[in-house]
Amino acid sequence: MIFCALLESGTGAVHAINERIARAWKARRGVEFSSTARLATALVLLIVCMFIADRFGLVALIAKGYRALAYIFLAVYVLPLLTLGLMRLRRPPTLSRETP
Repeated sequence: MIFCALLESGTGAVHAINERIARAWKARRGVEFSSTARLATALVLLIVCMFIADRFGLVALIAKGYRALAYIFLAVYVLPLLTLGLMRLRRPPTLSRETP
């Protein structure tokens, strides 16, 4: 959930900055901001943000968090599936009585 909230906020922030630049561009130059320029602006903004996040250690922090989530996923989902699931697959089938 937190990842989705951060993704939505980040997308909104990039779009808002892009819109401000587009309005300033139209006010000064009198022409529309092209979709290629919008793409380039978003890419530059995201690359700069990645370098800033790496500088403050945010990238390493997020990597540790996802690593922990992966271990939790393995412990909660995969390990029981491999143990209980394999035991149930190896167990002989039970005969069910059919009532006439």
